[in-house]
Amino acid sequence: MMRLHFHEEVDGKRRESLEFFASMPLRVVVTVVSRTHGTTGFAARDSCLAEIVSVLQARSVTRLTIESRQDDRDDQRTIARARAAEPPLLFDHRDGATEPMLWIADAVTWAIDAGGRWLQQADPILESVVELRP
Repeated sequence: MMRLHFHEEVDGKRRESLEFFASMPLRVVVTVVSRTHGTTGFAARDSCLAEIVSVLQARSVTRLTIESRQDDRDDQRTIARARAAEPPLLFDHRDGATEPMLWIADAVTWAIDAGGRWLQQADPILESVVELRP
């Protein structure tokens, strides 16, 4: 299986992929942290992940799949701290090259960053962008 990674794709493939994702029955919530002076990438990821856990549990979503990095222990600790006992939320880490559902997150976040027509194409599935402070 070939990975879809928006940063490396040509515009035609980006457009085709966003059109396909927009035809799917899904909604995307994106969390972002503006990295100010002293905010590390780790702190920003932790804040975003904790918010995602909170949003998912509020909606009684039972499963979270996260793109794996070399070491997933920080994510595991963040989820353990953020996750309430109920409703249950299971999570796992997957390789972005082999988990196509992670490509949707990559596509939408890329489109938000690119703005303009790309953001317009992602809009049908984009429910909200939650801006956080670490």
